[in-house]
Amino acid sequence: MTLDRLRQQISEFLGFTISETHVPFVIHNVVEERGYSRIRISYTSQEEDPIPAFLLLPDGNGPLRTSTD
Repeated sequence: MTLDRLRQQISEFLGFTISETHVPFVIHNVVEERGYSRIRISYTSQEEDPIPAFLLLPDGNGPLRTSTD
């Protein structure tokens, strides 16, 4: 079984889909750790409930980083 097929099966089992829309969020603080940044954010659910979360971004360039970060 390929890794892509396994991801697809897990996503189907969990009912997980990637949103095609941008989800607005608020950044509360950023802590630089060794090898990554820990960003405390919050966003609003479809039911208008606030959802606190951490966004972990690895150091360096990659698909999640842009030259403007």
